[in-house]
Amino acid sequence: MTTTTDKTLITDLQSILPRFNDLLDKNIEDVWAGSHKADYSALLASRFPLLTEAAFEVGGSCWSRLNERKGEHINDEVFCYVVNFVWADQVKSFFVLWRDVLFQQFKAEVLFSENRISEAALQELKGNSKAIILLAAEEIKNIVAQKIKEINEVKNGAKKNIAKWKLQQNPWPVYKTQIRQLALQSEKLIEQYEDLKSETAKFLSIRKLIRQELAWCSKEITIKKDVAEKAISFIDENIKEKAGRIASYLESIEEQINIRNHLNEFTDTYEKKIDGLKEKLQVTVNTAEGILQYKEINFQRNTRQWLESEIMPLFYEVWELTDSVSYGIKMSVVNIRNRVIIVTSENQEAAATSQLKNEICQPLHAFLERLNIIFNNLLELEKTIDKRLSEYFYVSNIYDLKKEFLPVPLEFTINQFGLGGNRLVSSLKKWINRVTGRVEEIKSSVAQEEMLSTPEKIVRYIQSRKGDALNNNYASIFLTKGYLGESFWVGREQEINHVKNIIDQWRLGYRGAVVLCGTRFCGKTLFGELVANRFFHENTIRIFTNNTLKIKGRKIEVRYDLGKALDFVRKNTLNERPLIWIDNLEQWSGDQNSLHRNTRQLKKFVDNYSGQAFIMVSMSNWLKNHLDRVLDFGKIVQTEIQLNRMSGEEIKQAIMIRHGATHKTLVDQEGNEVPPQIFAKYISKIYQAENGNIGDVLNQWAFSTQKMEGEKVTHKNRDIYFLPDFLNPDIAILLSTVMMEKRTNEYRLRKIFGPAFQRKYSSMVKRLIGTGLLSRNVDGSLEITDIAVNDVGRLLERNGFLKFIGS
Repeated sequence: MTTTTDKTLITDLQSILPRFNDLLDKNIEDVWAGSHKADYSALLASRFPLLTEAAFEVGGSCWSRLNERKGEHINDEVFCYVVNFVWADQVKSFFVLWRDVLFQQFKAEVLFSENRISEAALQELKGNSKAIILLAAEEIKNIVAQKIKEINEVKNGAKKNIAKWKLQQNPWPVYKTQIRQLALQSEKLIEQYEDLKSETAKFLSIRKLIRQELAWCSKEITIKKDVAEKAISFIDENIKEKAGRIASYLESIEEQINIRNHLNEFTDTYEKKIDGLKEKLQVTVNTAEGILQYKEINFQRNTRQWLESEIMPLFYEVWELTDSVSYGIKMSVVNIRNRVIIVTSENQEAAATSQLKNEICQPLHAFLERLNIIFNNLLELEKTIDKRLSEYFYVSNIYDLKKEFLPVPLEFTINQFGLGGNRLVSSLKKWINRVTGRVEEIKSSVAQEEMLSTPEKIVRYIQSRKGDALNNNYASIFLTKGYLGESFWVGREQEINHVKNIIDQWRLGYRGAVVLCGTRFCGKTLFGELVANRFFHENTIRIFTNNTLKIKGRKIEVRYDLGKALDFVRKNTLNERPLIWIDNLEQWSGDQNSLHRNTRQLKKFVDNYSGQAFIMVSMSNWLKNHLDRVLDFGKIVQTEIQLNRMSGEEIKQAIMIRHGATHKTLVDQEGNEVPPQIFAKYISKIYQAENGNIGDVLNQWAFSTQKMEGEKVTHKNRDIYFLPDFLNPDIAILLSTVMMEKRTNEYRLRKIFGPAFQRKYSSMVKRLIGTGLLSRNVDGSLEITDIAVNDVGRLLERNGFLKFIGS
């Protein structure tokens, strides 16, 4: 029997939730009611702690009630358990969303302040944020009632669920800690935004200073041009009757021509602006899977480095051109004045002749002709400076996960150009030294291995394998992965014939299953697509992770459940006998489906249906070796096609075909076309260095070419550096795990390594990212950097941690 006290208890307890819902609605309405973006941002930030405190009241009341065991009414208990076990999780997700909306708004405002997005884009973001927040809020408001309804619809549902929940530890304290952490993160986002607003204003001020200096240099040249033209006009007007006036006029011009000390005048303001930048700032740059991703930026150092490596050398040229104009007109005026004085003193009548007039003005005419060339050169330099500023010199570039913030050349970094308190004058001296040959000394010192630490060698190795951004048009055809069509296909005839025989046997009723193996970038995808297009044209079913699979108008969402996808294919292709092409088996790990579970499903499918469908799967050597050991995978397929290496002649043909398709001419440093034997020699050197891996060779060929004038490229004999042996057992285990999964993230690594991840491996991940061996993708996932992955594999095999080459 329910007492009056019990009823009051339930009423008091359950009234907390409607109060929270009302507060949630009111705050959302208040935040999105304002029209001014500054008000909106401030409200969005300020309402976060109000809502978290209200959530603590709801969750805490239920947690206390369950701990104190006050009131044994079953509805009371069900309500409290639902709040702590179900509602709390939903609320935490809501606060993650609110925090992410706050981050995206601050990010958008930084972009807006730099004129990189429009006011309309800000408003659109605001509207989209409101829509998603409202949707999430509705789920929160309905989740408790909906869950209780589901429980009550089942016979004895309340008792069963209570019994289950009592066996579990109440998660509310954990959720409360997580929500409190989200509130702290939001406070940190507000502080970071204020800092970024300040840095953005300083960047705009520096950009304005640079453009003002360029405008002044351009104005200086224009003024000198006007002076020259006026001088010619004055001479024309006075040479006949008043030649004596010309000398005094030119003397006054000469006195007015001053040579600016550009460097000193510019340095004072420039240095003050650089010194005003923050030296250290941790900035949130992305959100991925509920986790904030940070960059630690030294704005002062990075800005100084970038400006003095990418902008100041161009400024030195601008100043040299400007000064050459001032010196040029000064010299012309002095020469003309001296000539006029001599001629008029010797023969007044001779001064009036047309021929003499032309002779006198000739230095100024020559000056004006040179001035056009100088002006064009100045415009090109201004365009280059403006292009670099427009591409790189934005605070908002910190949000670009694909690019380094204000990147500088490796030589500049090694030389510490402009660091250690050096001022611009010191930088100028270093610039002059570099122009006159000091750069060769720097390279020589870098080559002394004993002077480099292991991290420095790793960075040097990574940098040596990167290409020239100006050569993208040429390089793109070499860097493209996947199927390019039969016109680009070269070699592999033995492997193609082998697969053809297996397919012919399958069509006679035998099992049809092939696995393509090899190192990364050896051409597994390209080979698989060639087989599909050559032997199963328009009868190939490609199964990818996290994709929609469509067959005969029917479709199914495929996340990471390979068994579900294969079952769908079987039911909808009963009489089709298609090719089922699964590229990169490594990627079938996620959600609730592990790679091992998916592989077991694949084995079962091959055993039962490889007579009805031809199955082709690609994977790395190391995964194949692992699956052979733990699941005996090799026994279910007809054959393994090993694609590790191609012959030197085949790779030469592949490069020649792609080179021909670019319509570029390969020339030497003097601009002469490279003969075929030298072309082949270049390829052979890269082929040997990359162990015959077609993808690595194509990449290195692309990275080793530089754009020349017109439709020409040249091959740069790059120093080939090798990856140092930096492994210890812990790093090797971490890298082997990442290699095995191809792509992973900290969440999955934490599940694999357990408590040891935070204690030991988390810092290793950061160090490997810092040296460039690990790369973080836009979606937050981690993988070994493309240009280093095969060398890392070889190193792991040499140390006995991985079967890299395969059987």
